[in-house]
Amino acid sequence: MKTLTYTLLPKSMLDLKAEGMPFWSTWWETELFAREKARAITIEIPAEFPKETLNITGDDAVRFNHILSAPEYAQIIWLHYQATKEYLYGYYWSWTSSRSSAGGLVFLGGFASGGALVHGRGPSHSDSTLGVALSRQGVVPSVPLSSSSSLDLGRLENHITDVSKKVDHLTELMERHFK
Repeated sequence: MKTLTYTLLPKSMLDLKAEGMPFWSTWWETELFAREKARAITIEIPAEFPKETLNITGDDAVRFNHILSAPEYAQIIWLHYQATKEYLYGYYWSWTSSRSSAGGLVFLGGFASGGALVHGRGPSHSDSTLGVALSRQGVVPSVPLSSSSSLDLGRLENHITDVSKKVDHLTELMERHFK
């Protein structure tokens, strides 16, 4: 299975909008999840939307281990668009782990002329274009700085080697899990 990899930064959906990411609606801007920051992680997602997840309810979606938050999925959509000038997964939507103030699960995707669509629905909602953009995730650790606030290249090289070994190990575990 072909995958796409993105490294996320701790940004909120409001941060993404300020950077120029277009959103079709504005209702979500006053929601708590709009200010929630994405985790600093590297995400690997399938290049094709996992159609086996279509038509599942929000209740079923939150049972998946690797469901993304709204700011994480929004950032992936934005990074993909900036890199390719194409909308990730076209008109498919993905449930997220975020909730609206009304208690509904947030889902986004399916693009209109004004940008990404953001909706919140009850956990029993399902649709033939709504599923889960499953991911493989790994933490991206912060880079240690020396006391002079410049990069200590020796420590950085050791840090990168350690992270590389952890990523290789996680990749091996996830490949077994996703088979």
